[in-house]
Amino acid sequence: SDVCSSDLVEFLDPESTEKLDFSNLSLDEIPDLSQFNKLDTLLANNCNLTKLPPVEHLPKEAPLSLIGVQNNSITEGPPKGYSELPRLFAITLKDNPLKRIDVDELAKINENSSFIRFAIDRDIVDKLDNSQEFKDFMEGKTHNGVGAPIMYFM
Repeated sequence: SDVCSSDLVEFLDPESTEKLDFSNLSLDEIPDLSQFNKLDTLLANNCNLTKLPPVEHLPKEAPLSLIGVQNNSITEGPPKGYSELPRLFAITLKDNPLKRIDVDELAKINENSSFIRFAIDRDIVDKLDNSQEFKDFMEGKTHNGVGAPIMYFM
């Protein structure tokens, strides 16, 4: 049965929690974590999620570097505003039925010097609704070539 996501963080200290791992819980969504100012790692693998959390639910002042959401039902990403997360290093979206990559947002995230990994499954690229746009970005043909240094496939 689904876990009420707001209950998950009710008893955690947002001033000291550095890692949250919701993996293997059946969630509709990741709870609002915007008050977790020490958060470094957010994992929610195998949770039946259909989307990444909106940036409003993430702590912009935190050293959040890793968002891992493997093996879910996420179809699109990264969400608008993720470029506002200054220390973001990696987003791992392997084993998700991705249909669209927001290339403009990914380019903005990639302007952030710490970001180097956007992990998706190689075989999903040809199935994307915007497959050619994503390939051009990866090959550095668009967005002033900023796509080229990112590692995409794991």
